[in-house]
Amino acid sequence: MPPASRFGALVVSLLALGAAAVEASTIFDVKASPSVRLGSIQPMPEALRAILALYAMRGSTGCARASSEGPLRCALSTALGFASQCSPGQVDLVRTWFRDGVPPIDFSAANATDAAAGKLDALCGAFADPAAHGPSWRSLSLDRVGNQIQIRAVLATGENAVAIETRYLVLADRIQVLKHAEKPLR
Repeated sequence: MPPASRFGALVVSLLALGAAAVEASTIFDVKASPSVRLGSIQPMPEALRAILALYAMRGSTGCARASSEGPLRCALSTALGFASQCSPGQVDLVRTWFRDGVPPIDFSAANATDAAAGKLDALCGAFADPAAHGPSWRSLSLDRVGNQIQIRAVLATGENAVAIETRYLVLADRIQVLKHAEKPLR
């Protein structure tokens, strides 16, 4: 098996304002808006883009509207090239690659039902008010070894946060979830 390829110390750093997180033995003290660093994985393989698009769907971090009626634009979705958060293109990319199902990233019972029924757009974090206390990423990092990708993340909703670790197998035409674990943080 080839050695682990780390796409920078933190490939994607979506840290909520004022939050501190520990990821890969690195401490981040956020003083500004969330930042996304994807430069070290360009050109980005479509399967990896689909994985990150899924995480963008589940957390609305660094979001804003240009006008009260305009589309919601969030940091990770924008960095991945989508016109808006939860755009049809974003949802379709995730649906195309996750044919065998998506991992239950911070799912409620309703989310699990929607995911099982293939209603991926219902899993998307597109809040009418970007300041709403919906789920947002504190951190998101990835490692790749061969055709496996591991994501480590912290997702926060209000005062609650959960550490998420998921391993994926990338095949020629789909992504399979090998392992998924969530642990509430205190």
